[in-house]
Amino acid sequence: MSRHAYWFSQIRARITVIAASGLVLAALVVLFTLYGAQIADAVSVDQKPAAEVAAITPVISYQGRLTNPSTGDPLNGVYTFVFRLYNVDTGGTELWTETKDLTVTNGLFSTLLGDVSALPVVQFTGQDLWLGIKVGADAEAAPRQRIAPVIYAMYSANADRLDGQEGAFYRNASNINAGTLAESRIADVITRDDEVKTILANIDGPGSGVDADLLDTLDSSAFVRTAGPTAISGSNAGAAMLSVTQNGAQNGIFAFTASTDVGEAGVMGRAGTAGPIINSVAGVFGTSSANRGVVGSSVSKEAILGFSTNGIGVSGQSSSSSGVEGLAAATTGVVYGVRGTSNSSGGGAGVRGDSGWVGVWGESSGRWGVYGRSTGSSSSYGV
Repeated sequence: MSRHAYWFSQIRARITVIAASGLVLAALVVLFTLYGAQIADAVSVDQKPAAEVAAITPVISYQGRLTNPSTGDPLNGVYTFVFRLYNVDTGGTELWTETKDLTVTNGLFSTLLGDVSALPVVQFTGQDLWLGIKVGADAEAAPRQRIAPVIYAMYSANADRLDGQEGAFYRNASNINAGTLAESRIADVITRDDEVKTILANIDGPGSGVDADLLDTLDSSAFVRTAGPTAISGSNAGAAMLSVTQNGAQNGIFAFTASTDVGEAGVMGRAGTAGPIINSVAGVFGTSSANRGVVGSSVSKEAILGFSTNGIGVSGQSSSSSGVEGLAAATTGVVYGVRGTSNSSGGGAGVRGDSGWVGVWGESSGRWGVYGRSTGSSSSYGV
């Protein structure tokens, strides 16, 4: 071993001893600080000096002593120190390093680790850390010194305003019941009140609510629209498009149109493609290109009842066949395919036919083609 190497080896040993003494001194300081913190808790906010709320610089205070290994005399002068932090006691990769020239007086030196290169605060999570020290051109001293946790007390104005609650208490928005938060303090990933409604209003216009495009697997177009040329629109091959049950004393369906245009109706029914449009306005209008426009069915009374105060109760019109056709399907009894009754005492007819060819035409394979009966005393005709 060279003289220089032997001399520095002794310096490393001396540093280790002095460092151990420094840790004992630091422990005494910690006890004093903790005691001071207990006293501070009893002091009111107004009594605490402003200096107590200042931020703490993340540095570590370190002291050591260098001596001549041959004579034991303390050294004087300027020496280059390299400090390193590791998470293992030997080997490993340094987590932080700092190089500085320190003045040694009567063997003693003192420094703040982190005042040249900032300490990696993220590494101080409770894991074990070791400090390696290198002086001059020699190798790093061994063994490394373990960093002992040193608790210090400080007064925090913000902590006092937390009113004794931990930080997690304020993560719950329900605990914030007064004041306002600046928009910049709320992360973009957090949904604001009425945010969805505001977005929809910008898209759909004022008054828009929640836009539910799919309701029970159906698109919004399958539901009633409150505006537009068609209030109810859709298609369904398996069931009726509109089914209404009225259990009260009102109409099941009431339809009204104020239009006086020809071919318009309060209720319009169509089977197949559109049939001919009649030259009138109707309460109920049925059209079919191949079969019946309107069909009525009843088990006891009129299947279809037509009533008019000034005109015709039921009117039939055809462009190619019968205007009105009646069929009695019963094979026994007295039944009528078409029956007309008039209550007028001043003239009229149960059934009247007007034509440029035949007014009333009847045909029968067994009995009467046309049968008329009159119960009047005079000037009355059955046919």
